[in-house]
Amino acid sequence: MLKIHTIVFSFIMVSTICAKEWGPEYLKFNLPDSWHCETSESEYTCFPKDKKKDALIVTAIKIQDAQKDTLEKFYEYLKEQKKIMHPDGRSVASEVHFANYRTINQVKWAYAMHTSSILPDYRTSYLATVYKGLVIAAAFSTSVDKYLVYREAMTEMLKSIRITGKIPTTISTD
Repeated sequence: MLKIHTIVFSFIMVSTICAKEWGPEYLKFNLPDSWHCETSESEYTCFPKDKKKDALIVTAIKIQDAQKDTLEKFYEYLKEQKKIMHPDGRSVASEVHFANYRTINQVKWAYAMHTSSILPDYRTSYLATVYKGLVIAAAFSTSVDKYLVYREAMTEMLKSIRITGKIPTTISTD
């Protein structure tokens, strides 16, 4: 399964108007001007420029393992609860709000939303697909208490996501 490494979640109040198309060579989406993105190997992390506590977007890519990496297996994985460790030491099971397939810009994705699947009290929308031998995934996360503030901007970013078809020069096989 593709691992989406999530570091620290960050966000501030953002405008719901997405002003520019952003993305690595393989994936693009509309990103508000008030956001900033960073890269590390085959992973990209985006967040509002001013603060890093309310939300985060992570995109990742890897070469497909035909045995393990199928759209159906991503869907099966995303529809299950996840267990995380709360800072107070107790185990917390995520709440799965939904899991389904969604076609965005002519690409079929496994799509799900969980609360507390990565960090306690963060709501995360997951997208994963297989495209021309590559696995592409994205996680759009917000703290639960800021979800209504960011919902419209996150929805617009999700709806604008598109695969360019360009193969990255370096990608992970993990």
